[in-house]
Order: sequence, then C-alpha cells, then structure tokens
Amino acid sequence: MKRGQKTSISTPEEHPPVIRSDDHLTNAVRQAFDAIGSITPVEPPARSHLLALVADTADRQRKQLWRDLRLFTLLVLALCGCWLLGYTHAVLTILLFSTFLLSLFILPFVVLWTKEEGV
Repeated sequence: MKRGQKTSISTPEEHPPVIRSDDHLTNAVRQAFDAIGSITPVEPPARSHLLALVADTADRQRKQLWRDLRLFTLLVLALCGCWLLGYTHAVLTILLFSTFLLSLFILPFVVLWTKEEGV
C-alpha cells in the first residue's frame, strides 16, 4: 500500500433492495444476509430475490388468515341461525365442527398474527 492512499471498507452490495416490509421474518432474513455478507459477499440480485420471496410468503399467510376468519364467521352465523330456528342437534353439530376447525386452522394463524403485530 502506498503512503497517503486511503483505505475504504467495501460493502457486499452497492444497491440495497427496494423491499419495505415490517415482517419479522423478512427482518430476520435481512439480518441473516447482513451477518453472512460480513463473512462472504452476497450478490445483490440473490438477496433481493430471497427477500421478495419471504415478503410474498408473509402476504400469502395474511390472506389465508382472513379466509379462515371469514369461514369461521360463516360457521358462527350458521350456528346462530340454527339456534334461532330451534334445531338443537344442528347447533351441537355445528358447534363441534366449528370448534374442530378453530383448533386446526384458525388458532395457529391468530397466534402468528398476534406475535407479528405485537399484541
């Protein structure tokens, strides 16, 4: 190195990806890339592609949550309708079925959603 020559620290990527997301998963992937980038340079196209994939997956999970909540709302409405019409055995059947659906499909998404939102 010549005398008077400035040293500079180079970053693994010149252009950061244009992904704006508040998802915990996206932030975790971004932090992992930053940690890996300090050891091995990560190519910008690969990084932005994976971050976009993670953001897309998070959006699909949110849409699935809202679909499941609409299904549960329809089941509750059916339960109320049967109760108002006096069909006790139908009320019990729908109640058991909706409890089964709630435990299998909706609660895991609600838990993820509340963790994501910080509730």
